[in-house]
Amino acid sequence: MKKVFSIVILIGVIILGFLVIKEKHHNHLLKEEVKEQSEINKKEQSESQNKESTTEEQSESQNKESTTEDSTVDKKELVKKALLNQLYIEKVTKYNDIDIEEAMRQSTSPKNLFHDEQSYYFDSDYHVIIKNLSNNLSGNEGGWSVDDQNLTITIGGGGGVKVIPYVIQDNKVKFNSFQWKQYGTEGTFTSTFISNTKNTDS
Repeated sequence: MKKVFSIVILIGVIILGFLVIKEKHHNHLLKEEVKEQSEINKKEQSESQNKESTTEEQSESQNKESTTEDSTVDKKELVKKALLNQLYIEKVTKYNDIDIEEAMRQSTSPKNLFHDEQSYYFDSDYHVIIKNLSNNLSGNEGGWSVDDQNLTITIGGGGGVKVIPYVIQDNKVKFNSFQWKQYGTEGTFTSTFISNTKNTDS
């Protein structure tokens, strides 16, 4: 009788142990499944965030490009408006980066620097009339164009090209000093380019 009872207990222990092991295995599988699902969720969330970030960056880039284009158009129109039917004076201020008065005292510089002033009258959106103010001679002309950084004047008769940088401040155009070379000379001239609103005769 004791032997039978012992066998029954042993079988019960074995069954209990089997159930415990099975439960642990089930719990382990459940934890692994939860972990795997968590990793999948994190991956999906990361991909979603990356996608949203990319979309936002593309949107910002498009907005920036649009703003830049609008800004460029506005700048060009402001410059054209400032030039059209207006008279501007170019005055040489330096020769080879030396002040004009000092440069004129040097034997290697042109002798007419101080009087070398030009007037530019922009009578249309592509044509400009040019005069030499030292002798008031007319007869020279040229073309002009504007981009988002410079005013470019192409002087007729082989007179060369002058590229004049500008900036916009408070919706007003300011032309900066610029450098250029004259045919037949080796030096570099520096000039200013200023509006002459008091005199608009062409």
